[in-house]
Amino acid sequence: MIPLLRLALQIISLMAFCLLLSIYVQAQPIRTNSIDSLIARENLQSSVQSYYLRPLVEIQQGSAKVQGDERFTEPRNSLMRKVSLGVRIGFRSESLEIETGLSSIRVGAGYQFTPEYDTGLNSRVRSTDYTQVPLTVRYRFWQPTQRLALRAGVGLAYNFDRNRFPLAPTSTQQEYSFSTNGTSTLAARTSSNYVRKSKFWSGEINLSAYYQLLKRFNVVIEGKRLISSNTIATFNNVREVYTPTSIQRFTASGGIYRYNINLGVSYQFGFRSRYRFSEE
Repeated sequence: MIPLLRLALQIISLMAFCLLLSIYVQAQPIRTNSIDSLIARENLQSSVQSYYLRPLVEIQQGSAKVQGDERFTEPRNSLMRKVSLGVRIGFRSESLEIETGLSSIRVGAGYQFTPEYDTGLNSRVRSTDYTQVPLTVRYRFWQPTQRLALRAGVGLAYNFDRNRFPLAPTSTQQEYSFSTNGTSTLAARTSSNYVRKSKFWSGEINLSAYYQLLKRFNVVIEGKRLISSNTIATFNNVREVYTPTSIQRFTASGGIYRYNINLGVSYQFGFRSRYRFSEE
């Protein structure tokens, strides 16, 4: 219950911060509810503000790096990829957007190599799923049509591991070679130590396109460049080969310094019209 309570408090704090920031950004002389009959309507400029809720599907590509013995290289991109669900809630004006929410991201470390006794690739990846609480600000910089708009933004996120599926830090992997008659022989053994951070901060830059389907519904597709340390997870390995005899040492590390693409549908609510006096 303590981690859930802590998560709830963090989300409430972020939402409060978003609300205060949105009030500050939008602060300006306004006229609401009624229009003074002495002011000409052509001297009033109106804008619309609203809140929104957006469930989304995310495709994430993790990053990996391998150092040490040159036989070992980064694993295939498909092994570091994850598809997950998330949700966003935010405040939107005609030009600015501020949001927070929840996502699940995967950080892993792994490697691949061609063993001495075979011609195929062996791959191994260990990963951890983190809960992410982002805070993002976007600015609308282009609106070519009434229904289509482009926004660019930056963000900061807090990521933490709820440790739902604890992983033993140490592990051993054995490799066998097979003769033509099917007899197996122990060819190598790899001893590994997997270390990961329990929490970390990350950043992002993003570009998104909005298309208005109906008054309350928008389709949003967004591309992100995620930024973090590349050593969120570290995989230290020692491989002992029996034929021919050798010792191979290498380290694999991983972070979220890669790309993220998400697709969602926003539901807008709480519309408010704002009026600003113009002396032109």
